[in-house]
Amino acid sequence: PVCAARYHTIHELVDEGTNGLLFDNAKELATCLLALFQEFGEEDSRLQRLRSGARSSGQIRWADNWEKNAQPVFLGEYDR
Repeated sequence: PVCAARYHTIHELVDEGTNGLLFDNAKELATCLLALFQEFGEEDSRLQRLRSGARSSGQIRWADNWEKNAQPVFLGEYDR
């Protein structure tokens, strides 16, 4: 799992709450980290759920992500 700075295209890599958490500033980063470690060691902790989501989302291959997100932009097929 990851704690990542929020920016326009981060959703291509991080599905917030599924494989990571997003933040806009240092205070939000601190909140994310505290939330992850608050239940540390518990079987169904937020960290464990994010780990599971990261494993699942890690199965997506680069080519699949390209075809879904980048290729339509380059081919002029992108819906805004």
